[in-house]
Amino acid sequence: MGGNDSLLGEAGNDVLRGGAGADILNGGAGIDTASYYESSTGISVNLATGTGTGGDAQGDTLIGIENLSGSQGNDTLVGNSGANTLQGWNGDDVLRGGAGADILNGGNGVDTANYGDSTAAISVSLLTGTGSGGDAAGDTLTAIENLSGGQGNDGLAGNAGANTLQGWNGNDSLVGGGGKDTLTGGSGTDRFYYMALSDSVVGANADLITDFRHAQADRIDLSAIDASTSVAGNQAFTFIGTGLYTGVAGQLRYSSSGGVTIVAGDVNGDKVSDFHIQLTGTIALVAADFVL
Repeated sequence: MGGNDSLLGEAGNDVLRGGAGADILNGGAGIDTASYYESSTGISVNLATGTGTGGDAQGDTLIGIENLSGSQGNDTLVGNSGANTLQGWNGDDVLRGGAGADILNGGNGVDTANYGDSTAAISVSLLTGTGSGGDAAGDTLTAIENLSGGQGNDGLAGNAGANTLQGWNGNDSLVGGGGKDTLTGGSGTDRFYYMALSDSVVGANADLITDFRHAQADRIDLSAIDASTSVAGNQAFTFIGTGLYTGVAGQLRYSSSGGVTIVAGDVNGDKVSDFHIQLTGTIALVAADFVL
């Protein structure tokens, strides 16, 4: 539709599509959806405030709407305290479900589930597509590439793809998994976990930790990786600082160049790195920065 329309769903589970113009979308009773799928321009819609901006959402007022269906652009979709379904479709979308057991589906593009309003700790895994705690309790995530945490001590886990995980406040635990991940702990004492050599490969596709800080007692946890593949069991790494490999399996070293610090490990004693982890900045690392 064009113009300033007023749509009333009344009873039943309705789909309301106002189109262009400053529309009033009133779902009435039932589980109702405001759809902006035909908008070629990105939108921002907030069910907590009942307002919309951008594209076909410009000037819209939403009443009694539980679910949102986004546009062809880069959308920001925000739920309320209830159970919401937020579907981004095309574009690089930001989905913020808020409280309630929400369904977050990013669709195409590089999409982010944002839990910045959660004061309680959350735990979210892109590998399993599930969330618990705080605003993530009961959430289901599909086609989400990135996670942005809340104000508590969060646990954020990626999948096999390239993920951006941001912990923000609190003492956060970040697990990138496979793929070229970008990890930001934020304030607090944060821990970056590596479960396998394949979690951060050698070269340009290595993970990047953007804010590793001594002063915050951040740690890189390598304890799940066997540092010596020729010995039975899970062996710990030996930190050798900036020294060169000597042909002994399990050596962990670092080097800095061009404002980037690279952590590297040799698990078979061939003097060749088997994994890299990049850190933003020139950092003088010590053994205490790691869980070996």
